[in-house]
Amino acid sequence: MEKLTVIRIPESQILTPTGEFDTRLNGRIVAQFINKSNSELTRKNYLSNLRQFMLFSGKKDVLDVQVEDILAWRESMEKRELAPHTIATKLATLSALFAYFRDYGVINRNPATTKMVPRPAQPLQSPKGKSLTVKEVRYLLYTIHRNNPIDLRDFAIIYCILRLSLRVSEICHLRVSDIKKDGKHWVIDYRSKGGRKERQPLPKDVKAVIDDYLEADRVNRKDTKTGGDNTFIFQAEFTRRNFGAPAPLTTRHIWHIVKRKGELAGLGKLAPHDLRRTAITKAFQQNVPVTSILNMSKHKSVETLMIYNKGLDNLENNAVHTLNYDSD
Repeated sequence: MEKLTVIRIPESQILTPTGEFDTRLNGRIVAQFINKSNSELTRKNYLSNLRQFMLFSGKKDVLDVQVEDILAWRESMEKRELAPHTIATKLATLSALFAYFRDYGVINRNPATTKMVPRPAQPLQSPKGKSLTVKEVRYLLYTIHRNNPIDLRDFAIIYCILRLSLRVSEICHLRVSDIKKDGKHWVIDYRSKGGRKERQPLPKDVKAVIDDYLEADRVNRKDTKTGGDNTFIFQAEFTRRNFGAPAPLTTRHIWHIVKRKGELAGLGKLAPHDLRRTAITKAFQQNVPVTSILNMSKHKSVETLMIYNKGLDNLENNAVHTLNYDSD
């Protein structure tokens, strides 16, 4: 079997047990397409989406795929009642792959474009998840005692998402050295969705919460050799760390932290993205300009951002009440 020239995902992982991807040129291009992303999470999602489609279609080579195969896959996902956003994301992966093949000159048309395979209609409001009220946010924060390093860590994680609207994958990989001064302002650098480098202002209250946790965890980091500027801000409990090998919390770990704290606060099932949704929704409710919210959320498009606007159907908050032509 020919060895791939890329190293992030080996050929053995590109091929599924039934050999969906060609082991020569096509497999190499697929691997290069997946590996071009700087984000590990994006690479995993690309691979998962492509495997799902190839298993569904029964094709052994991506070049055998026809528009009808993609339409059938979309219909099967709709019958399984997957969320429109999920379906659109999976179809977008296919479209991006075929665009990559077209750039290589292997094909001359993309069978997965929105024109060939229309995406499902997106709801005006996000159909899943929740946005917390101010009272619920206070309940959530007040139920975390903050009298030990672990509680201080959990509080800081939740507070950072609520204040900065960070994604859980972004929170996981924050390093101490990512916090720095830019002129008069504190900022935090991080890798956003898709591996993009981003810089976010770091308000004093958020920095203070992080500093409190790092100070409380200072002895633990010294004893386990997991400290230093280049180490991850949020780390596992003292007894679960590997000596001299600092590692970040996993997204699953943070998901369980938020879920547990939500239950203790009497808020039911709570996920990290609910906290991000809360931050964005609250900004809309406070009439923060869309461009400012976009700078905070780091969405690629206004259309995606507007899904979070819970006030879209609010008849009271509508420009028709104040629009007039009485003066220039």
